[in-house]
Amino acid sequence: MIFEKENFLPEKFLKHADEYPVEYIKQYCSNPDVSEHESSLHGNYSAPVRDDELLDWIKDRWLPELKGIFLGDDLEHDHHYVNYHMDEPGSWLETHNDLKNFRWLITSQIYLNSSQGAIVNDYEIKCQRNYFYSINASPFSWHWVPELVKQKQSILFRVGQKRHRTVLNYNHDEPAWLIVNNGHSDRHYAKIGPRMGNLTEAWLVHKGKSNIYHTDWRADHSNTQYQLMQRHKEVNVVHSGEFIGLGQVTVTDENIDAIAHEIFNPGSGIISQTEAVMKDHYHNRLHLNYRGIKL
Repeated sequence: MIFEKENFLPEKFLKHADEYPVEYIKQYCSNPDVSEHESSLHGNYSAPVRDDELLDWIKDRWLPELKGIFLGDDLEHDHHYVNYHMDEPGSWLETHNDLKNFRWLITSQIYLNSSQGAIVNDYEIKCQRNYFYSINASPFSWHWVPELVKQKQSILFRVGQKRHRTVLNYNHDEPAWLIVNNGHSDRHYAKIGPRMGNLTEAWLVHKGKSNIYHTDWRADHSNTQYQLMQRHKEVNVVHSGEFIGLGQVTVTDENIDAIAHEIFNPGSGIISQTEAVMKDHYHNRLHLNYRGIKL
């Protein structure tokens, strides 16, 4: 599902289009200590928006509405940012889905000039001044941006909930399952490594399991396991990519491209079987049957 809206920003905020802060964005990204620095080396710049009034307008006016549209409720979140995004001619974005290690994530973008829009599952977003779109990220919200011939100026904001701060299918009387999200290569732009945790989660639900927890991506699991043992009589530890009764898939530098190919071209292997289960898992919104936790 895609939500789109023309003339998104009120007149008072169009200063961000009329006076787009190119030099501020470039200067910010020139700092090798910021996370946006590496992407800027490939022509994809990003820097925080510094306008409290605009930030409050997005937070108060749009986050609740977008959550209602995509999630059915104004759920609490633990992740939110608003950034300028400036993409230079010659840059592009490979196919990806944004989800990574989130329980849910909504990605929204306001285009501030005419250029080339993102392509979401073969649907091309119109890229023109003050045009807005929003997508509910899932393992299947594939989108990409073709090579640009003109600089693209936009504001992008996201809101989401990290999966490692949730428990799925809570049931006090049942054993707990801790998915350890580690041990996988992640060099593919589609983030195949973090995807393994979502596949294992869907498989556990498919097998009727309750109390499903995640570790953060590449985090040590020992402390989380200890804390869960204080809450549950039994804690089962499984690794992402492990599927009870089916087998184990570990993503390596050698097989990551073959796994990505199977994801996009389903066959009869373990990945294809679990991908089908995960598709039903998200279609039936089973991933939203969770509670927030603090460990």
